[in-house]
Amino acid sequence: MLINVHDSQCYMSDAGGSYNFKVSGNLVDRLGLELIPNNGVGLSEIIKNSYDADASHVEIHLGGAFKPNLEKSVIVIKDDGVGMTLEDLTDKFLNVASSHKEGKRTAKGRFCMGKKGIGRFAVQRLGRKLTLYTRSANSPEYKMEIDWDRFSAEQNLDEVDIDIQSDHEDPQYSDSTGTFLVIKHLRTKFDGNAMQEVKRSVQTMKSPFAGLTDFDVSLQVPTKYQNHDFMDFDPAQIARKAHFIFRADLISNDLKAENRGFTKKELLKMSVK
Repeated sequence: MLINVHDSQCYMSDAGGSYNFKVSGNLVDRLGLELIPNNGVGLSEIIKNSYDADASHVEIHLGGAFKPNLEKSVIVIKDDGVGMTLEDLTDKFLNVASSHKEGKRTAKGRFCMGKKGIGRFAVQRLGRKLTLYTRSANSPEYKMEIDWDRFSAEQNLDEVDIDIQSDHEDPQYSDSTGTFLVIKHLRTKFDGNAMQEVKRSVQTMKSPFAGLTDFDVSLQVPTKYQNHDFMDFDPAQIARKAHFIFRADLISNDLKAENRGFTKKELLKMSVK
């Protein structure tokens, strides 16, 4: 004997058959809150997505992120990564459980840093409304708009339509590639704790050694925060604190390492900023 659900009424039936799980629309909200605990983690995940997209530069505008009036708050993020095709948007970004990065390297040889498919929940966790522009090579620029408040328990997840257009009036990329995010109506305003989380995350993506600067993050914040400690993303300070340094040459699959230790004074004479 089976229990069927129909028109919100449960009844008993002897009829067998095939059934499917239904996913409530508020799953998006619940996952966003549980996977992304705060603004710092949310913004860090978005930056990691830019890194995974082989971006060289990420611009983050937080001038409107510290406003007490959340309805007027806004975050703008723009990168010069590989961008997304329509297929990427529909099959990856809008696929809740997709994890296409696991165990892969990018075209630049980077190890993917974004966690398993939670970047979209980072966007949802930060703000109630999203406008996304993205363009990949040999592809038109797409504009996608999402009102996260439309995802509720009253509708199944696949019943909420999301608008994606290639013909729109405000293109962001004419002859280049990348992804541009405008996140409005933040759920909570930014503070120093959130920015310290962002700083720690960005430092893991940047090499502390001179000459290895293929990923840069520029941050614009209100004037009173411009000289704050969290604005210093330079990871060289980490290298300066090292007690030892090891050099190694990787030849085929054999690792030959020079395991002599160096003093801090010797370390500072090397090519570390």
